[in-house]
Amino acid sequence: MATLTKIIKERIAQKAVNATFLPKSEAMKKREHKLAQECYNHVFPKEIRDIIETVPKYWLRHCNCLRFNVLGWDINLNADKEYATPYYDGCGILGNIDGDLGKKVQDFSQEKKTLKDDWRNATLKIIGFFEQFRNFKKLEEAWPEGRAFYKEFSAERPASNVPALITSEINEMLGIKPKEAA
Repeated sequence: MATLTKIIKERIAQKAVNATFLPKSEAMKKREHKLAQECYNHVFPKEIRDIIETVPKYWLRHCNCLRFNVLGWDINLNADKEYATPYYDGCGILGNIDGDLGKKVQDFSQEKKTLKDDWRNATLKIIGFFEQFRNFKKLEEAWPEGRAFYKEFSAERPASNVPALITSEINEMLGIKPKEAA
């Protein structure tokens, strides 16, 4: 019967939680990339972006983490490509976002935080659930629906006779005769 170690419990929890939350996270990243581009285009109108395109790339810092003041909130948005920024070092606020776009960005920021919190809480809850189990047999009895997440870790290992083989080899090398069974 295989033992459930702390590391195995954490890997199973990660695998189970990722199955649910990774697709949501990927969809959110795509939305974030579009929103970052929309905010960048709002702060830097087309005329300015056209001028920036004519400047040699190494003259400006390019960054894919874009920071904005959104209706008083300091929000970072990750873009799928690097954009020219007016800062030499660090990520300064690129500009102000207000109106409907500001509300849209704030709503997205809250949704992103909620997803992150839900992900963390689900991981902790599953690891807490696993604390009551010391082996896979008990886990399977309690949570058979989760077998897809832990089956790769629960390989049954046959009991081996390794100590007896090693001792007999050592005894033979040393010329010790085995004890007769009484």
